[in-house]
Amino acid sequence: MRTPSPRHRDARRRTSFPVAAALLTVLSIALCSPSGTAAAETTRSVGFDFAYYPGDRQGYGVSPGGFAPVTYTPREPDGGTADGQRVLGTTWGNVEAKGYFAQSWRWPALRWSEGALAKDNSILLRATTGVSPISATQELRVTLTPVAVLQFTGAVLVGTGWNVRLFDGLGTVDLNSGEVDPASFEGLVLRGVAGATVQFDLAAVVPGEWNHIVAVVSPQWTLQHLTGASNRTPWAFEADDGTNYNGWEYRTTAFLGYQPPRGPVATVGILYEGERLVGAAVDRARDSAPADFDPAFRTDRIGLVANLAFGPAGRHSLTILPQLRRDRLATDTTIFNAGVQRRETVGGYWDVYRVALQYRYALE
Repeated sequence: MRTPSPRHRDARRRTSFPVAAALLTVLSIALCSPSGTAAAETTRSVGFDFAYYPGDRQGYGVSPGGFAPVTYTPREPDGGTADGQRVLGTTWGNVEAKGYFAQSWRWPALRWSEGALAKDNSILLRATTGVSPISATQELRVTLTPVAVLQFTGAVLVGTGWNVRLFDGLGTVDLNSGEVDPASFEGLVLRGVAGATVQFDLAAVVPGEWNHIVAVVSPQWTLQHLTGASNRTPWAFEADDGTNYNGWEYRTTAFLGYQPPRGPVATVGILYEGERLVGAAVDRARDSAPADFDPAFRTDRIGLVANLAFGPAGRHSLTILPQLRRDRLATDTTIFNAGVQRRETVGGYWDVYRVALQYRYALE
């Protein structure tokens, strides 16, 4: 949970039914393979995500391509804050927290040989329940590994939110004022996800316990829809910045890292994430925005990530991720306007995005 501020997170899909049908098809094909009749390996885990977002003024006084320093001194418009305007920054930053319970089932599938490319092939089905102080979500995710270097993933998610004082769990954005109109429990967020992952481990080519240099690239297409919201109406979920639209989003994740053979650090490396609206959602967002807002802007995030495994059998897992971000930069004359859609985009700027922690405990 965090206060309403322009901190970009998830966005834009439309309906999850086509993705659900695809998931069922893939699941049926994989489990009908000769190896798919084996008993599933079942695991359960609990955990939580926490993130701290340092204070900044959303790029005020920064040139396009520049860096916005961390500051805890808010900036008001000259002459004071009027209707439809906002104060830039906070005196303490923002926080986010969410708890999870997950159960997974893994079946051996498509093991067409005993070689390294096929001996561990499988299909993984994971159900995850998430609860925060302002939202609840349920996700079902399927990951198919037909060959060691490639995975296909699909997921469906249903969620809703409620509002607690300054925290908007769910609401639509009024394009005239830029404010979020609270809509506690008044709709369902439906998401469908389809993607692929290409992964490489140097140790597979050059054997050796110290040779685990890994690279991962994962493109992903997501489709999002808020029931009750028109396709031209932006909406907010889990206190994000209100730039969600019904429609498609394209997201890319890339990782380059190292896996030490011993010690508590399981993986360390550099993580990149990029996301932007695509398709008809871009045109609808641009046509309905009252200012020269760029809905096709690509948000970039890059950071160092370390995963630690500790405790009996490594059941405890802690991931630490500090990140920088490239976000939209607005003109000096529109930057104080409430609502991203009421600000004229003139490029991007970099800032210290967040420090995120993810803890998981394997129950079995």
